[in-house]
Amino acid sequence: GDNKKPDLAVTAYWKEAFLAFLEEMKLNEEKLDSSKNNKVVRMLVAFRKYWKEDLRMVLSDSGAPYYRFLVEDCHIECKVKAERTMVTHLGNMLKSEVGTDEECLVKSFMRRYQQEHPQPDHEMRISVFISMNGGNSFP
Repeated sequence: GDNKKPDLAVTAYWKEAFLAFLEEMKLNEEKLDSSKNNKVVRMLVAFRKYWKEDLRMVLSDSGAPYYRFLVEDCHIECKVKAERTMVTHLGNMLKSEVGTDEECLVKSFMRRYQQEHPQPDHEMRISVFISMNGGNSFP
């Protein structure tokens, strides 16, 4: 039904924003892997902090929805073949500290990005956005 539409819009918005950010950071050729220094994963964790703290979104602590966002929505290649391994890694990375410089990069990018691309004007419910592809990681 129509109630899916806003969340598709939200997913599309954040997919475009995240990919534009990666391109600006010259990370658009990077692949996902399970290293703690993987830049794409680190940037996702920084985005998540922005979503939680600046936009007051309710977010999952499970790696699964973020895996789907990166791999299925953003089509970023993952070098780790076992999905479960990567999901666990993402879950662990979500608990890691975000560097101040990474946080600043995301904030300054989003300030500019939002001027050209206003957010969809319905309530930004990322818990729905990030669980959209079958939200089995949510109770």
